[in-house]
Amino acid sequence: MSEGQTSRTGTICSGQWVVTAAHCFGNGTAGLEFNLCASALVPERSIAVEAVYAHPEFDAANLTNDIAVLKLSADPAGPREPAGAGQRRASRCGAGR
Repeated sequence: MSEGQTSRTGTICSGQWVVTAAHCFGNGTAGLEFNLCASALVPERSIAVEAVYAHPEFDAANLTNDIAVLKLSADPAGPREPAGAGQRRASRCGAGR
């Protein structure tokens, strides 16, 4: 990570969707990327964040409802078959500028 960049974590919940904290994204999505950690199924790489949806009642002053969903520009795993016995998916990584 370069100087001046920040790192946050999130959990991939389905395809292009990541659950994370709303307080991390007060400045919009310009230049925002989700950095996917390597796993057995996907290589390490960065994916642009297409949109950030914060809880409608998020309060930055006291951090109530501090949750957001990120929509990535692509599915981190790409096209895939449904997971079968013994298959695993990446579960968490980080976002930063």
